[in-house]
Amino acid sequence: MAEPKKSGASVGRKVILVIVALLVVGFGAMMTIQTVSQRNAMIEIMYNESVEKTEMLSTAVQPGFIAMDGASVEKEFRKITDKEGSQLASLIAANPGGDAIGTYQSETLRQHDLPALVEPYLEQIENKEVVSFISEDAVIVAAPITKYSKRRDEDQYRGMLVTAWSLDRVNAEVKQAVIIQVALAAAILVVLLGATWIVLRNQILTPMVKINGAMRSLVDGD
Repeated sequence: MAEPKKSGASVGRKVILVIVALLVVGFGAMMTIQTVSQRNAMIEIMYNESVEKTEMLSTAVQPGFIAMDGASVEKEFRKITDKEGSQLASLIAANPGGDAIGTYQSETLRQHDLPALVEPYLEQIENKEVVSFISEDAVIVAAPITKYSKRRDEDQYRGMLVTAWSLDRVNAEVKQAVIIQVALAAAILVVLLGATWIVLRNQILTPMVKINGAMRSLVDGD
């Protein structure tokens, strides 16, 4: 029994479907790469800003910290936390023994166990090194607080300032940007698919149908 022959229209539709599928996959891959790149870029900017702010704050609280004046320490970090939209989630200023001189916890942002987070890096901090890393949803920065000497390498370690800067705003901004980009991409994709369908139908599908019809006529002896 002879196998049924595939019509030109059937082959043409399959070609069009393959091209359409490639367009959709290509757009999806492009959006994924763009989203990841955009989020990484925004996190890097916030990371650098968080480190810079924490280092500046550790210098600002130094006099009050050395004097064991918690009110003076709080006065300095309140300049940041009282600003609208501040992303400082948690803060602790602690002496070498781990006793807190000043603490802060945002009422709207997630709380972080700062002592536990920086515990693996205590030796580095005591060596007067700034430690910074990104946790699940925050930038964590630990800056040493020192008493200045004439020579920097002789500065006395007096404690540390640890901060957690929330990534909630970054994630929200990325999400909003993604929604806008997906909407625009979807509109562009619809236009491209429509144009692709018209071009392929006219350039491939219709000619193949005509050729298939002509060949059938020849076979039938017309």
